[in-house]
Amino acid sequence: MDTNLTSSIFHRQLIGKSVIKNWKTETLVQRLKLTKTFNCHNGCVNTIQFDSTGNLMISGSDDKTLKILDPKLKSSNKSPTLWSYQTNHFSNIFSASLVNGLTYAASCSRDGEVRLTHIIRKTSAVAFSHDKTAYQTLSAGPYAPNIFFSCSDDKTVRKFDLRARTCYQGACIELNNSGISTIAIHPFDETKLLVGCSDDPIVKLYDLRYCSVNNNTINNNGINNNDNKTTLQRYAPHHLLSAKATESRKLGRVTCVKFNTMGDEFLASYSNEHVYIFNVNNNNNNNDDDEENNNNVEKKRK
Repeated sequence: MDTNLTSSIFHRQLIGKSVIKNWKTETLVQRLKLTKTFNCHNGCVNTIQFDSTGNLMISGSDDKTLKILDPKLKSSNKSPTLWSYQTNHFSNIFSASLVNGLTYAASCSRDGEVRLTHIIRKTSAVAFSHDKTAYQTLSAGPYAPNIFFSCSDDKTVRKFDLRARTCYQGACIELNNSGISTIAIHPFDETKLLVGCSDDPIVKLYDLRYCSVNNNTINNNGINNNDNKTTLQRYAPHHLLSAKATESRKLGRVTCVKFNTMGDEFLASYSNEHVYIFNVNNNNNNNDDDEENNNNVEKKRK
């Protein structure tokens, strides 16, 4: 096996073969090292995200500021901070993303507020206020540059469109039993959205074409009648769906989901648990109401 970890990962992404399966976690961690430090915030940094080119990144912090940085800057005499803005968020910024290139920054905070900031003009406005903590804002990517989403502990994913007269479009996903802590969009298909929950270990893959506000009807019992129609797949480690589900799910909070560059696998990390790789195209599940049958077994556990 190639001893160069970087080339091995690159080869895996191109060929799709798990050429790094023999790497031990300890060996991998020992090879990691700090390359640069950016002293640009006065509080805990809760979010960083690269732009579509991979050349710039945006960060958000407990100091309620947004920064755009040039991480590849080689000169030690120049500040890596290209842009800085003190937002009007009332609480910690939990997530920030670039929307429509470097035109807008969408950010959300602990108080549930989603703000849209024009980068050049340095103006900001509230796009929406969730009833509970907002965990993430997410751009729909290069195939839908004007669209972004937010997710929250209020059990919803909200959709926004910069082309519309009113940016906020409504709730495209509403759950009845759990807050939503993380979301991820497919790299080649903006209609496919992964959803990770704060009180449920199951990661769901939705088809956004069927997740309009009108289609997401909620009955008197608080159950989404169309969830089975809009959910394409469900994924979870088996042991988190065991007989001790109540106890297990206290540890089963999904903290992050992320597609790989090909969109055929995704990573899911769990609070007080491991990081798992799931195969998106595994069809061993169905759309009935049995959670044991609806989960997609993890392909690899790290």
